[in-house]
Amino acid sequence: MISLDFETSGLDLVKDKVIGFSTADKDTAVYYPISAKNLEKLRKLHQDADNIVFHNAPFDIRCLLQLGIEPAWEKYHDTLIMAHLLDEHQVKKLKNLALEIDPEAKDAETELKEWLKTNKKTNYEDVPLELMSTYASRDARYTYDLYYHYLPEITETWSGLYETERKLIKCVVLMEERGVAVDAKFLRGQYSKLMEEAKAIEKKLRKLTKVPKGFNFGSNDDLADLLFNQMKLPIYYTGATGKPSVNKYTLENYPDNEIVEGIQALRSKTHIAATYCQLEVDVLHCHFLQTGTISGRFSSAEPNLQNIPRELGDIRRGFICRPGYQNFYFDYKQIEMVLFAHYSKDALMLEILNSNGDLHRDLAQKLYNKKEVSDDERTVAKRLNFGILYGMGAKRFAMIYGKLLRATYPDKDPLIVAQRFVSSYYQTYPSVRRLRNEIISLIEERGYIKDLFGRYSRVQRDKAYKGLNALIQSCAADLIKEAMVRVQDYLSEHGHGNMLLQIHDELVIEIERGHEDVMVPEIKKRMEDFGEYKFRAPIRVDIKYTDTNWADVKKLPAPL
Repeated sequence: MISLDFETSGLDLVKDKVIGFSTADKDTAVYYPISAKNLEKLRKLHQDADNIVFHNAPFDIRCLLQLGIEPAWEKYHDTLIMAHLLDEHQVKKLKNLALEIDPEAKDAETELKEWLKTNKKTNYEDVPLELMSTYASRDARYTYDLYYHYLPEITETWSGLYETERKLIKCVVLMEERGVAVDAKFLRGQYSKLMEEAKAIEKKLRKLTKVPKGFNFGSNDDLADLLFNQMKLPIYYTGATGKPSVNKYTLENYPDNEIVEGIQALRSKTHIAATYCQLEVDVLHCHFLQTGTISGRFSSAEPNLQNIPRELGDIRRGFICRPGYQNFYFDYKQIEMVLFAHYSKDALMLEILNSNGDLHRDLAQKLYNKKEVSDDERTVAKRLNFGILYGMGAKRFAMIYGKLLRATYPDKDPLIVAQRFVSSYYQTYPSVRRLRNEIISLIEERGYIKDLFGRYSRVQRDKAYKGLNALIQSCAADLIKEAMVRVQDYLSEHGHGNMLLQIHDELVIEIERGHEDVMVPEIKKRMEDFGEYKFRAPIRVDIKYTDTNWADVKKLPAPL
């Protein structure tokens, strides 16, 4: 076993380069600047090692690829993944974790940072070799020692889940390396249009809010003052400094507020314009994070390709298929509701799902006491299904979805309607309340809930009501991660296709034209067949495709 850690001129491996590497074993830790001689040393180390541990393996493996070294996937381990399994809430930067084994780790970068500051440098290429050697070799030592520090508990409790996460490293690296094809010229042409739309939204917001001329809608402090001091909106979340949060997830708690909706639209358009409409490249590479969320779900960053708004069709037209390929979208159907039904064992839920029914429409028919329900009424039922899952009560549901409730019951108080709907929900699905109470009791007793795949979701005892959602989200995360491993194994063996993205409950895979008739059914089968886990409701995948761009997605025609 050895550890490897790479130093680079920056964090964008498309344009930045590797400047050195450090390695550690039981007895030594050494830094090597890149040279022809040291590159041969690295090749031999990589070839001879039985196992290699990294901290944030995808980054380091992409460094190996940049240096012309083919990955040996079966050898690789990752202390970042190990740390996340042991405690998903902890800060997982190497120096923070190293405090568990070396109290002086907090000062490990002090000398390096002081040198950079004093010499007004930002690039590690400029750092003297002696100083760089001390800093970099220490990272390799920490990575090696943390591996053995974590190994006993990982082996005892999380060996199966850790193996899945290890195999996923290959998926992450290949997706990051492949990237997504874009029509940069088309996207640049959308910049002026988006900024004009943003300008109009801001003008309307200023008229609605009557804020002073110097007010900055891009300032979190200004927004917090407007929303919570002037508009008196309830504060749901605060940041680390104690200030009210105004991030996108917080603002989603006020969906019926015209001003909040305007702020969200303004942010979306300016962000999309700045991120995607000034590109000079034809392939967009992002980072996929296996440990980016506490639930275990994937996240995407720099840029976030999981969050291109569907309503911005003009922007989605700029994300295109590669020549000779079609993009296929394999989407798990109602997966959170399927897992909800599995864990609750609710007979009615299971009956609907086993007959390939629509849980949201069925609930709407019961809530509104009629067979034919409108889209708004189905949306209310859908929001209620997820609201119960998220731990909402009637008061919170009425406050967030009051506008929607008024659209279906214009002459009634939304709170009274919400109270009746929540009561009706628990009468319709009595097993849900029992499941919720069981999970709350478990969390109050031991502080965590464990999913079918073995992942722990640690929940504060005073927030045990969040346990049900934590269980469902972690199980959904592990299900799609298991599917990704299976699908990547197939793609590696079969060829003619590449996994491009994982977006929530969906895999985006490009397939060479002429191979879809064989490959699509095989991928679908690997994503649906979870027989060994004995789910009580069927796992189903819906498939769409495009042969042009992301805005032109169609249902897959028969016979595929």
